[in-house]
Amino acid sequence: HTRYISVTGVQTCALPISRPAGRREVTITRSRQAVGDWATLRDLELKEGAGSIAVPPGAYGEFKVHEHGMLVLGVAGARTAATYSFQKLELKSGAALAVVGPVVLALGDGLEMEYGVLGEIAHPEWLALRFASDGLELKEGARVFADVLAPKGEVVIGNRAELTGGLGSSRLTVRRNGILRLRAP
Repeated sequence: HTRYISVTGVQTCALPISRPAGRREVTITRSRQAVGDWATLRDLELKEGAGSIAVPPGAYGEFKVHEHGMLVLGVAGARTAATYSFQKLELKSGAALAVVGPVVLALGDGLEMEYGVLGEIAHPEWLALRFASDGLELKEGARVFADVLAPKGEVVIGNRAELTGGLGSSRLTVRRNGILRLRAP
């Protein structure tokens, strides 16, 4: 029981993705392990057991988060959005990305996630996900609370996955038991 919904009127302009200035690749394997100077960081991998890491706004390369890992974006209490740019973001099963204030997150590649949480349940308006290419695939158990713009890509909401927020994409697929909750603008 797959439902296909044609979405029209979405801008198809390219969304800019900032290039990372950093050159370092860091792997975090345990809680409280230091990342070092964020200005020199390009790629980050959080292995299982690494806990949560607060990430300052900026342009980065590839971030990979494994089970039980969490990235925390934004500035608590801020009124303007913190801006992030990732060439690639990979959230493995059970990983999370939390926001503590308004965030614009630009992604160079699409994003797939399963059994994880992206955004803040009480404030989906805090996270604006912008895809330069591809789109968003929510596999079983994934929950996203955000405004999603994927003008050149598809958004797929899989079985028992949920998207709450705003949506603009070239194509939308909601599979059986998938949930789409559009908030009022």
